[in-house]
Amino acid sequence: MALMREQLKATTRKLFHRLGFEITRMRPGYHWVPDIYGRSAHKLADVRGNEPFASLARQVIDSGKTLLYFDRLHILYQAINTVAGRLESHETLTMMEVGVYKGGGSSFFASVAEILAPHRVKAFAVDTFEGHSGRDINGSEGAHRPNDNFSDTSADGVKSYLARWPFIQVLPGRIQDFQQQLARERFHFIHLDVDIYAPTRHVLDVYSERLVPGGIIVVDDFGFETCPGIKQAVGEFAERANKNFSLLELPSGQCLINKIA
Repeated sequence: MALMREQLKATTRKLFHRLGFEITRMRPGYHWVPDIYGRSAHKLADVRGNEPFASLARQVIDSGKTLLYFDRLHILYQAINTVAGRLESHETLTMMEVGVYKGGGSSFFASVAEILAPHRVKAFAVDTFEGHSGRDINGSEGAHRPNDNFSDTSADGVKSYLARWPFIQVLPGRIQDFQQQLARERFHFIHLDVDIYAPTRHVLDVYSERLVPGGIIVVDDFGFETCPGIKQAVGEFAERANKNFSLLELPSGQCLINKIA
């Protein structure tokens, strides 16, 4: 019986290797991962042991209000923690999420910010709440089409969900429509999660100028094959931004853009 188990393991290992996956050591709670992560993937520390991150992330994941999981939420947590640590005593931590969906991400940011900068937080949550606008779709958006995704939400529902944080202003509509309304704001942190080219390029072009020195933009879906417009928008921005920003592509599929202080 033991010999049969070892033979089965060997056969399975070979099969997954041919598919581009490396099986090294099984560990409870782990998915299969591509072998680009190497043979030591099972040694990675579990971020779910880090508090207060773990409790805040688990709460929003269990709510069903976000599609983000522990890996990407942990990047956002670290980014907010970084910019909050740079605040002067008189400064208000100003954040924005573009691509809010059901409000889980904004809820997570608010919970983190309350701990890191109590009574000194301002936040904006921007979304059409109707799926992607037809005005923003072009022929290179891959799998995404107008209103096929993310339309199972509503502005009123998200406002109600986020009502416990009075410092969050929910703005229903395309981000392009709020350029004047947000003209005087200076942002420390922006989460950009819109999946398509036009609003991504707009935020990078306009709000990178309104990012404080040391501020951070986290762009979701940058490394996802289903969202080619994101990589295009970030690539074009990187060419124009030159030395004013540092860009870091993350294995989580996110891209972190830091405005050089």
